[in-house]
Amino acid sequence: MGVNPSDPFNKINLEYVLSDFQLPDINIYSKYYAGLPILFGNMYYTNKTTINNHQLESNNQLIIRNVEMGRKMGGLYDIPIKLALFILKDINGDIKLDIPVRGDLSDPKVRIGPIVWDTFKSFMFKIFASPFKALGSLLGVNEEELKEISFMYADSTLTGKQTRSLDNLLKLEKLKGEMQIDLLYRNDRRLEHYDAAGTFAQEAFFKKYDKKALANPGDYEAFLKKQTGKDSLTLQDYEVAFTPAQIADSIVNLREKQRMENISKYLKTANDSTTIRIFGYDEKEVLNIGSRPRFEVK
Repeated sequence: MGVNPSDPFNKINLEYVLSDFQLPDINIYSKYYAGLPILFGNMYYTNKTTINNHQLESNNQLIIRNVEMGRKMGGLYDIPIKLALFILKDINGDIKLDIPVRGDLSDPKVRIGPIVWDTFKSFMFKIFASPFKALGSLLGVNEEELKEISFMYADSTLTGKQTRSLDNLLKLEKLKGEMQIDLLYRNDRRLEHYDAAGTFAQEAFFKKYDKKALANPGDYEAFLKKQTGKDSLTLQDYEVAFTPAQIADSIVNLREKQRMENISKYLKTANDSTTIRIFGYDEKEVLNIGSRPRFEVK
């Protein structure tokens, strides 16, 4: 530690290490602030802090091992510490944290204790609000690969991207045995109805003329005009007018059935005792509006 005692907040250099720190020793603080007793666990902690001209910069690295917390009872703040720690535990039961603390100590209202505590609270709430980032870090993958499994309309089999996401969820299930993983199906059926109508119309054009519709847009539009007896419509509206509604609906239903079956079969083949649950289409779910076919991960 280096400090000028006559003007301590002008310049300080501080470095220290705590090893084999027993976490139950701070129960008095854990109970008071968070309402959570620490049953057992230990911590290795390194700190590098500088203060230059009253500007605090503190870097804190913690490795917490085998921590278990008791039942919540009261506490000054309602912080999701147990959930955050559960998410952050790696396969060995270790939690590695990097918490930077910054502050302007020239402000008379600023005190070091509240700065540290507010930073810690903010960190915990970030984990709670966005668990996929922390879970992705545990697996060494981008958080986007865990959030959802998306499909193109015409996908009839699983793509490499989709199977990678499922493999990561299976790894996560093994890593976090107490965590329930659900796949919630989302889709705007109205939008897929348009695509299904287009698929049916383009196949009809190909069967009649042995030409691809999108490669011959003029001929394709003339074909639709003649078949529908309509004029001055958009290409999409021509396709909808040409395709019987029940046929478009059956295409959408078949695609959705294939998506559900493909996901379920892949999971069961990889792990026949998986507890990952799959939930089908919910017509009341507002997240369907404007959505491409996808499984949202919860």
